[in-house]
Amino acid sequence: MATMSDTPPPTSDPLLPDLTERIRSGCCHAFIGAGMSLTVYPTWNELIEQVCRACGVNTENMGSKTIPRLQLAQIARDKDRCAYFRELRNIFKPAEPTHRHHLLAKLPFKSYLTTNYDSLLLKACEFNNDNGVVYSKYPGLEIEHRTNGEVVFLHGRIDPTDLNSEPKLVLTENDFEEAYKQTSLRSFLEQHMTFNNVCFFGCSLEDEYLRGVFRYCKKFRDAVKTQSHSNDPRWFILIDQKSSLSDKWKEMGIEPVHYDKVNSGHDGLCAILEDWVGKKSAVLRPLGVSYSREKEVPR
Repeated sequence: MATMSDTPPPTSDPLLPDLTERIRSGCCHAFIGAGMSLTVYPTWNELIEQVCRACGVNTENMGSKTIPRLQLAQIARDKDRCAYFRELRNIFKPAEPTHRHHLLAKLPFKSYLTTNYDSLLLKACEFNNDNGVVYSKYPGLEIEHRTNGEVVFLHGRIDPTDLNSEPKLVLTENDFEEAYKQTSLRSFLEQHMTFNNVCFFGCSLEDEYLRGVFRYCKKFRDAVKTQSHSNDPRWFILIDQKSSLSDKWKEMGIEPVHYDKVNSGHDGLCAILEDWVGKKSAVLRPLGVSYSREKEVPR
């Protein structure tokens, strides 16, 4: 019978062994994008379309103008604020984490940074962590005192159990302007990511605000690289081998690790995650019991 060491790696990309070592040694952060929740929740563009429809904004009747998505979200919220938040709560109704989320939660990441509003990853971490989970969310992000395995909602979180309040989110044009220019979000990202190993999952990084942050981090890292380079932090992204976006990632200092996605469900990605986990079973807990707590922010 073949042992784990006899099993061939799920991809032949030469960067995989280095990335694997950094993750398994517990010195890497995970950056989670919308792609990890696609089978449960809509894409970014679909989300904006749904919110616009709920607020009575007909995106097909905008004439010849191509209106950026952030502006469309702003128009929708300005037109009908109640419908805007009601639709967001309806979209992000409670759901169960996917197999991908459980695999991520079993890995020894230093923290999980996510631009997603949903709680799938948090719920998976609750199920797979015997000591409970600490999470923080925008705008209450502390630069210091990160907790191992902490889940950080960079753009805010929609609590599926809260049906009344208006969550503080980064979604509209004004939201992004405020978050990246008037709050500590940008400095949090710069200080948290510049000198740490990061692996990106399910990210397209079309957001120009984030791209600007990552270009700044790369410029700073390049200026202080060590002579040996062996201990320098590295950023990786797992992407389908047929993707033609490698140059886009490299300009931000992100190194693509290619894999065969196998099918539309990206089973190839699951194979990599399973290889890292060692195919251990999830430690599942009773449903309806919360094992997470929000970090208190000093006033």
